[in-house]
Amino acid sequence: MVAETIQASVPHGVVCSRVGYEKKDSAEKDREETDEAGEIKRGLEDIAEKKKTLNDALRILSSFEANMLKEKENLSIDFMKQYLEYAPSQASELRRQLHACEEEERNLNRQLTEWREAHENALGVIELDVQAEADGEYLFGLTYYDLSAGWTPFYDIHVDSLENPVQVFLKGKVTQNTGEDWKNTEITLSTGNLQRSNNVPLLLPWLLRQQTPRPPMAPAAGNRGGAVNAETALLEKAALLEQPKRNRQPDGTSRNNSVCIEYRIPEPVRVDSGGSGGIVEATAVSLSAEYSYYITPKAENNAFLVALISDWEKADFIECDANVFLGNSFVGATHINPRQIEDVFSLSLGRDPRILVQRKQVRQYQSQKAFGNYNRKELAYQLRIKNGKNTRIRVVIKDQVPVSTDEKIKVELLNLSGGELNEKDGSLRWMYELEALWEVTLDVAFRVSWPQNYPFNL
Repeated sequence: MVAETIQASVPHGVVCSRVGYEKKDSAEKDREETDEAGEIKRGLEDIAEKKKTLNDALRILSSFEANMLKEKENLSIDFMKQYLEYAPSQASELRRQLHACEEEERNLNRQLTEWREAHENALGVIELDVQAEADGEYLFGLTYYDLSAGWTPFYDIHVDSLENPVQVFLKGKVTQNTGEDWKNTEITLSTGNLQRSNNVPLLLPWLLRQQTPRPPMAPAAGNRGGAVNAETALLEKAALLEQPKRNRQPDGTSRNNSVCIEYRIPEPVRVDSGGSGGIVEATAVSLSAEYSYYITPKAENNAFLVALISDWEKADFIECDANVFLGNSFVGATHINPRQIEDVFSLSLGRDPRILVQRKQVRQYQSQKAFGNYNRKELAYQLRIKNGKNTRIRVVIKDQVPVSTDEKIKVELLNLSGGELNEKDGSLRWMYELEALWEVTLDVAFRVSWPQNYPFNL
C-alpha cells in the first residue's frame, strides 16, 4: 500500500478532517524487514531500476530510428546499412532482457507475498477523524494504490480477409501479490505509472566564460572569486524560478484523464494473490485498412503483409507486443509502437508463403573490362514475384542500385524496368496489382566505372 494515496469517500452529513495510516508493530516489523523481506525489497528496487534503464534504451533506439528515417537524405548508405543491421538485433536483445527482468520481478513478488502471509505484523491501521451531523450508521469508502498489483498489456489482432477491417483487441494479464485473493472484483486498468517521476525537466542557463588559469593554491571557502559565486547564485535562482509548484490535490481517476488511459473491465473478475495472472479484455475496435504486400528481395525472399491504417488514432494504441491472426490461424507476433506522427499507421502482419519471391544475378550480363584508363563492371539482376493466391493483391517491391560519393567512381543506370528511383539513396520502388496466379518480372542493370589502379573493389 502507498500510504500517501489513501482517500476516503464519506456519505452526506459526515465531514472527514484527517486520513491517517499507522503501521502495526512497526518496530518489530522494521527489524524483520532488515533481513529476508528487506533483501527481497532491495531486489525489487534493483529490478525496477534495470527495467527503467532498458525501457529508456528502447525509447532512445526507437526515437533515433525515427529521426534517422526522417533525415535519411543526409546520411551515408554505409551508415544506414550498418544501423539497419544493428538496430533489430539490439532491440530484440533489450526486449529479451526486459522479459527476463519481469519474470524475476514476479518471482520476487511471490516471495514477498509468502513472507507477508507468514507475518501478521506487516499489516497496518487506517484511521479517520470524522464529524457527523447525527448519530447513526454510515458507509465509508477507502481507495488506495498498491504497488504489488499490476498488469501487462498485449494486443490480439485479427484479419479475417483482405476485404475486411482489422479487428484489434487490447488485453491485459493482471497479477497481484497483496496477500488477499480478489473474488468478483471490479477492475480498471490504467496506463499511469506511480513509480515514474512527473516533474518537468529543467534547463539551467548555459553559461560561457573565459577560462582563466587556476591559481597555485585554491582560496579559502569564504574568499572564492566573485565570478564563481555570481554564476552559482544565478544557477540556484534559475532552478528556484523554474521549479514547478507541487500540486497537493490528488490525481483524478476518470476515463478522460489527459495523462493516462483507463480501461474499465465490465465484468467482475477473480485474481488470486501470487498466481500466474488472469487475462481480461480491455477494449475492442474495428479499424479500416488497406492491405499491401511489401517485398524487398535483396534482403529477404518473403512477402510481408502490411495493413495501412488511416484512422489509427481512435484506437488509442499503447506500446506493447501483439499476436497476429489471419483467419483463425496464429501467424506470428509483432510490436506496436504508436510514437509516430505519420498520417498512416503501418502494421506488419507477417510473412505470406503463398507469394513467391526470387532475385537472381543474370550471369550473361555480368562483365568487367578495362577501357583505356578505366575499369568497367556491369551487373544485372532479375526479380520475379508470383501471386500464388486465388485473389488479387497489391504488391510494393523495393530494390536498390549503388550511389557513388566519390567523383572518380561513376554509376550508369542501364535498366530499371520502370521503377521509381530515389537518386539520393539509390532505392527503387515498384507497385503492382497482381491478379490471382499472375507474376511480374523486373530487370535491374547498371554499370560502374573507376580509374585503373584505384583502390576500389565492387
